[in-house]
Amino acid sequence: MEGGLFIRFVRLILYSSIWISLAAVAMMQQTLLWIGESGFHFPLAALVFGATLVIYAMHRVVGLQKSLSFTEKGRFGIIKKYRSHIIGYAALGAIGMLVSLFYLKWQTILVLILPGFISVGYVIPVFGRKKFRLRDFDFVKIFLVAGVWTWVAVILPLVEMDAWSDPNLMIPLCLETFLFVFAITIPFDIRDLGVDGHNQVQTLPAILGIKTSKIIALLLLVMAFVCSVFIFIPFSGTPSGEYAPYPILIFRGIGYIITGFLIGFSSPEKPDHYYTGYLDGTMILLPFCSFSAIWSGL
Repeated sequence: MEGGLFIRFVRLILYSSIWISLAAVAMMQQTLLWIGESGFHFPLAALVFGATLVIYAMHRVVGLQKSLSFTEKGRFGIIKKYRSHIIGYAALGAIGMLVSLFYLKWQTILVLILPGFISVGYVIPVFGRKKFRLRDFDFVKIFLVAGVWTWVAVILPLVEMDAWSDPNLMIPLCLETFLFVFAITIPFDIRDLGVDGHNQVQTLPAILGIKTSKIIALLLLVMAFVCSVFIFIPFSGTPSGEYAPYPILIFRGIGYIITGFLIGFSSPEKPDHYYTGYLDGTMILLPFCSFSAIWSGL
């Protein structure tokens, strides 16, 4: 069923990777906010947006070849239909990413090398005789996803702004982001049980079951929120010294609660937009809650 114009537009935004790229920019901009950089950092945003667009486009296109038995079903059928759009937007993203490099510090470009190699290895089958991707190794992909997102959303902007040397800020920021992304990635493994089983990839839901995996995800989410408490209520005040911590924590707590419900209601039967739209959207929701607390003047 083709759906109306709005449905086709939403599918294009989701499966062209524009949505997840906006999420990456939102997470990165949130880090800048905590160090007192309230302005929009356009070169860094262009780098993060373009790189995310390219990597996720590669992931979707290569994923079609690794899941030929599913290419007429669900999201794979949609990706197959929009394949040319995905490649075209990825090309534009690559151009924007390359141009942005001329406006960033060399240290920022240097720290981009490691997550870049990991991301390419995650989506391109280059390992072993059977040409595995990093995501095809048992239990590896969820750690790689959380690690790369933490690197891009936290470490990259801290290095660009010369704010990476304070461990009291950097450690809780990295821990919160890692735990949050890890938690919201577990439902994707629940969604992908059939595909991962077909590719003989072991994940937490495959070993521990759906219910136990959800409990782990919710516990990680609680731990992530605890880390945010250490970010916003240290003895010296908030990271930038400008924002009232309690309203921010309340607003962010609302975002965490919504995320918890989305994790709790995840299942293999949920439509893919529940994951690609709503769960990926929590990476926009959380920064939005933070910005809303500040914009409200509370």
